[in-house]
Amino acid sequence: MLLTDKNARQATRQDLIEVPLPSGTSSYTPVPHLDFLEQVRSQVPSIGLTVQFEQLSLARDGDQLFAYLSCTNGTDGHGVNMAIGLRNSYDRSLSCGLVAGAQVIVCSNLWFIGEVAMNRRHTRYVLEDLPDRIEDMLGEVLVLKDRQLEEIDGLKAHDLTDLQAHDLMIRTVRHGVFPASKIPRVIGEWDDPQHEEFAPRTAWSLLNAFTEVNKTRGVAAQLDTGLHRVFQQAILN
Repeated sequence: MLLTDKNARQATRQDLIEVPLPSGTSSYTPVPHLDFLEQVRSQVPSIGLTVQFEQLSLARDGDQLFAYLSCTNGTDGHGVNMAIGLRNSYDRSLSCGLVAGAQVIVCSNLWFIGEVAMNRRHTRYVLEDLPDRIEDMLGEVLVLKDRQLEEIDGLKAHDLTDLQAHDLMIRTVRHGVFPASKIPRVIGEWDDPQHEEFAPRTAWSLLNAFTEVNKTRGVAAQLDTGLHRVFQQAILN
C-alpha cells in the first residue's frame, strides 16, 4: 500500500513529467521519475504478473517520488497477488529503490517495507545499471511468486471440517498472532464467505477469512506474517 503524510500529495503521470529534472554532475546522474516507473512496469510481464493498478505520490515539490504497483497472476486462476514499491529523488535524498512481496508498504515518511529490496544510488552509471538491477530484483520476486503458488496449492488441497477450522482459529490466538475479540468475525467469514471462490471448506478459504477481517485492523496487522506461520506449521509441514 502507498501511504502519504501531510508533506506529500497524490500524483498522476503528467505530474511526474512536469517536475523539472535537475542537471547531472560528474558524480550525480538524475533518473527521471517516469522513466524509472516505466522500466519497472515493462519488466513485470517477464515474471508472469500483470500490473492491475498503480498509485503515485510526490513530496518535496516533486523531488521525491513514491509509487505502488499492485500485481496479479491473471493466467492460471490461482489469484496470486504481489506488490512492488518504488521510490526515487531529484534532491539526492533517496536512491532509486524497489521493494516487493506479497505485502508492501511505501510511505512518504520513508517507511519502505517488502520481502525483497533493491537500491541504486544516483552515481555515474546508474542509467546503464538500472535495467539489470531491476531484472535481478524481479527474478527474486519470481521465486517468491512460485513459492506462494506452491503454498496456495497446498492450502487449497487441504480440506477442513468445522472442528479443524475452529482449532486453527484457537491456535492463532494461543500463538498471539490474532486477537480473540476478532475470532467471531472470522467465524462469520468462514460460515458465510463474502467471496464465492472461498466457499470450499479448505485451509485456503479459512486463511482468507482471516485476511478479510485483517483488512480492518490497520497496517501493522496486515504486515504481520504470524498467521501464515501458524498455517504453515499446521497444514504445510
